[in-house]
Amino acid sequence: MKTIIKGNIENLTDGKIYLYKNTFDHVIDSADAINGKFYLEHMFLENEPQYIGFFHYDRQNLKTLFFFPKKGLKSDKTKYVDRIMSDSLIIFDKPLKINKEVSNSHTIYANTTVNGGKQTLAYLESEIDLFDNIDITTVNLIGEKIKKYPFSYHLLYELQDHKNDLDAKDLEKLMHLFNNDIKKSLVYNNIENFIALKNKSKKEKIITSLKSNNEKNQKIINEDYKKHLIVFWASWCGPCLQEIPYLKKINKENKDLELISISIDKDEKAWKKKLSEQKMTWKQLIANLQDQKLLEASFGFSNTVPYTIIIDNNFKVLYQFTGLISKENLDKILKEYN
Repeated sequence: MKTIIKGNIENLTDGKIYLYKNTFDHVIDSADAINGKFYLEHMFLENEPQYIGFFHYDRQNLKTLFFFPKKGLKSDKTKYVDRIMSDSLIIFDKPLKINKEVSNSHTIYANTTVNGGKQTLAYLESEIDLFDNIDITTVNLIGEKIKKYPFSYHLLYELQDHKNDLDAKDLEKLMHLFNNDIKKSLVYNNIENFIALKNKSKKEKIITSLKSNNEKNQKIINEDYKKHLIVFWASWCGPCLQEIPYLKKINKENKDLELISISIDKDEKAWKKKLSEQKMTWKQLIANLQDQKLLEASFGFSNTVPYTIIIDNNFKVLYQFTGLISKENLDKILKEYN
């Protein structure tokens, strides 16, 4: 997929314009900027539109970051974002407006508009907080936005990122609103597979038990407890091992809570060795690759550890967190759901 970028910005100093993908530190191309003019052609390896952004260095090494206007649901005030979408043609022909409140002697923050294609239009016209705090109202708003822009890869990517926050039925309804080109994409297919797994897991209740450290299958939860804290981890995961000392304290201090650790180790010997070394005396289970797919459908697990959830006896996820969580924050969450 090729993107052509043309620039004619009257107040842009001589230097070099840089194109990045997703984040500032992922520069993928550059071009000279002379008298405010620049031209760049970039061939993307991906067939689907990507998030891209721009910055500029002048000959005195002063950096200028480009930002683009985008509205929000909760406020009429315009927000600014640092990226657009990789349409086939992108044209810069408006002067930069310097944001003096945040600019400094090393970095200029500049707001501007851009003439892009339909993917950039749909992205900038989709509110910045559209997918925050998803409920029935926001699901309807998302549906209206997809109806308006059924070709939008940004909206598809947002559904991919928030698929665990949506009910399978709502997600399925939203997916059907996209056009046929979107429905041929790999991302669309991945979400469809996720929905199928989620529906299958709910219907058949497959993932109610896993292999334990005593080699027998064991129920994931003991229904004598009303709440269950499940931590997904691996013996090779540094942040996971950092959590173990305060998981021991939580297990000791919360007698009404069931603590369960589920390992994604491929090497069972390494898993059992770590259990012995760390003296992890609470329920220990391990999930193979097939189990992990079902755990994704049941609990939103995406193979990233540590991953912490609190569930009730109906396997409803009450809380979820990816990454290292402090004991203080976890204590606060446990009190909230006690």
